[in-house]
Amino acid sequence: MPSTSIDRKFPRRVAFALSIAVLLDCAALWSVFSLPVITPAQALPAMGLHLAAAGLMTAVAVAAKKQANVRYLAGLSALLTFFTPVVGPAGCLVSYVAGRVLIKPRGLAKAFSGAEGGVVQGEEEFYGLWEDVKLHEELSIQPVVDILEGEDAALKRGAIQLLRRLGTPDAVRTLKKSLSDSDAEVRFYAHTALTRLEEDYAERFTQVQKEARDDDLDGLIALAKIQQEYAASGLPDDSIQTQMLSEARSNLTKALKAPGGDQTKLRTVLGLLELRLGELESAKQEFETVLNAAPDTPDALLGLLNVCFNQKDAQALRRLRQNLQGKRFDTTDPAKLTVLNFWAGHLGRKRSHA
Repeated sequence: MPSTSIDRKFPRRVAFALSIAVLLDCAALWSVFSLPVITPAQALPAMGLHLAAAGLMTAVAVAAKKQANVRYLAGLSALLTFFTPVVGPAGCLVSYVAGRVLIKPRGLAKAFSGAEGGVVQGEEEFYGLWEDVKLHEELSIQPVVDILEGEDAALKRGAIQLLRRLGTPDAVRTLKKSLSDSDAEVRFYAHTALTRLEEDYAERFTQVQKEARDDDLDGLIALAKIQQEYAASGLPDDSIQTQMLSEARSNLTKALKAPGGDQTKLRTVLGLLELRLGELESAKQEFETVLNAAPDTPDALLGLLNVCFNQKDAQALRRLRQNLQGKRFDTTDPAKLTVLNFWAGHLGRKRSHA
């Protein structure tokens, strides 16, 4: 994953930057103490070199904005470099190198290091049991919940890694509950898994956002899709979720104005977004516009049924029932077929008994 390469690359950059900072500070001291008499003007180059050393570490800290541990290390090094020339960066460099060489990962840290390759050692069998049944939201995570409530630390680690790989809203909710687990290892793994999921969405969002323009149909649709996925992922709180959905609505509205777009699909998705935002009238208008052009669009029919049901509009539901009777729905989704057939058949039987 991209985040893994960042994890490995930035620590080496910190060590390299610290080495450069030590050299800059040494050059600054040499330029000062090599002079028989020091004047303010002669001290300016030394001051510039010293500020460059501190600025270098600050730049590394800013560049590592997604890596909290690296950002902390580089930021602390920048402060020590600024207030304690030579000694500060040299001490940080020695401590960092000694820590990397002498301190070996053990226990949880060793297991997590193994997970960078994708699977924690000894947990291949655990993943093998589940990989073939990863069917999005249809996969019940109750067995995973049972594992997290048990006492086996290795299985708990595997369960959390599985939840991260699934990434479904149910999986995210379970990970959030695991943040308050009594086991410190479970809390650590759950926090790391949620952070990785956030980073994955952030990287995808940043990449698409760079390429999307106001007149770029595919870019706007891709951006709206990611925003909807993130809003539904269970990761953001309610306010961020609403913000993401609103931004997705804005991007879909722009996509409608771009040439070459499928108006039926775009308006259907826009109507579903309005429905999620609670804008029932706006959603109703979008669905009705779609159905006027393509009367058999399943998602628009379902969306309009949902709106009318929430508005408690019995007359509108009755008209929709009449339209649904005798139709053959153009979808292979069993869930959608079940709901459409339920509305048509259930309301029809109810009226026949009246």
